[in-house]
Amino acid sequence: MLIKCSGNASVDLHRGLCVVDNVGSGFDLYRMDSGNFVRSLVTREPSKTYPKAVTFANNSQAIVGGSDHGLIYIFERKTGKLIQSLRHAKHGGVQTIAVGKHDW
Repeated sequence: MLIKCSGNASVDLHRGLCVVDNVGSGFDLYRMDSGNFVRSLVTREPSKTYPKAVTFANNSQAIVGGSDHGLIYIFERKTGKLIQSLRHAKHGGVQTIAVGKHDW
């Protein structure tokens, strides 16, 4: 699988998908071949509008993104359902996200 990440967007070339931080309500998923919008992944309303990292995880079955209010969001890619939110900090943002493959 080839996934490219840069700043506030991530691309899964194998599945032809792109997820982008929309700097407002969360993250938006698009099909790369047509440019068609697939769905929004909604987070809590931001207090500041600065770019936040977002990336594919778990063989692109999940999407992980940051926030300006200390939460990390994990969404199911196929449905957009929020799987879990993780508290990173009581105050402050999460602008950097990194995921890795583990062979345990």
